[in-house]
Amino acid sequence: MNVDYELIEKKNRTIYFKGKETATSDYSAALTYTGFATEVAKKDTYKRLAETIAEKINTQIIIKFR
Repeated sequence: MNVDYELIEKKNRTIYFKGKETATSDYSAALTYTGFATEVAKKDTYKRLAETIAEKINTQIIIKFR
């Protein structure tokens, strides 16, 4: 998962900070007749990746503005 982000002041659209973050994960699930387990594993993987990227962005903002 790759994310480009910007921290922008809402009033005047000033960009205070921008960056890129990446997170990767290998997921695996046994294939079933319905494919349900695979879809659940895929959804959980994307959720974890999003949380990892959110943590990385938060860390970068803290470092930048401390």
